[in-house]
Amino acid sequence: DPIPTKDGVLPKSASISLSQIEDKGMFVIDWVCHDDPELLRYLEKLGLLPGVKLSFVRKEPYGGPYIININNEQKLVGIEAAKSIFVLPFQ
Repeated sequence: DPIPTKDGVLPKSASISLSQIEDKGMFVIDWVCHDDPELLRYLEKLGLLPGVKLSFVRKEPYGGPYIININNEQKLVGIEAAKSIFVLPFQ
């Protein structure tokens, strides 16, 4: 998670939740919400860690999973997990 300043103010971040992405593109994971240890273990198992580059392919309709590629390997990410992954555009 972002670290607040000594005054308790969180720095502004340009990162957005994976669940907010609508168009294909390249992204890098900026941070992951760490409220749920089981979710963190799951994301680690999938290789979804800060600093990892991913390609957003699409979101399946009707609440379906998000489809991403990491190192040419397709991964399916559910909506709840996608809400906890924050990414930045990657050039």
